[in-house]
Amino acid sequence: KSKSEELFVTSVLLIAMGSSYVAHYFGFSYSLGAFVAGMMISETKFKHQVESDLTPFRNILLGLFFITVGMQIDFAIISEYIFTILILLPVLLVLKYCIIYMLVRFDDTKRVAFKTAVSLVQIGEFSLAIIELARNGNLLPASYSQVLIVTIVISMILTPLLLKNLSSIASTLLPDDTMQVCNPTY
Repeated sequence: KSKSEELFVTSVLLIAMGSSYVAHYFGFSYSLGAFVAGMMISETKFKHQVESDLTPFRNILLGLFFITVGMQIDFAIISEYIFTILILLPVLLVLKYCIIYMLVRFDDTKRVAFKTAVSLVQIGEFSLAIIELARNGNLLPASYSQVLIVTIVISMILTPLLLKNLSSIASTLLPDDTMQVCNPTY
């Protein structure tokens, strides 16, 4: 048994890169291969060690990811489509809120459903990766991708503000919440 931390991290990175290459070799994306490697590693007894050892890499790569997203933003397109963005943002957030609220409301109280839906209402980082793939595959015009990127970034900026005041908002909007679950009885 080698107790070399560098060897352990190198092995994990080799597994991820090898899995990415194998996926690409068979016609899939590199990302899918890395995802599969992550799923395989998460099922081992070393998952907590991998997570703690790779946190610096994750932080660096996450920073690079957001820098590249910021570098893609074209302010001329934003000013041209500002009204579209201002309409699209609340529509997407309300739609996502309603879906999450209804799903959680089947098994829990109104307050828990409200808090869960508001906590998960942001459009996540994964959607940025999907938009980039769609743009690279010529499935989405550049102007539409700009509108979506800005909409996603604004939703991500709003989320900490919502989460900071979530309890006070919930107690104001839902002052008395009893456990009346929406489950039908048969």
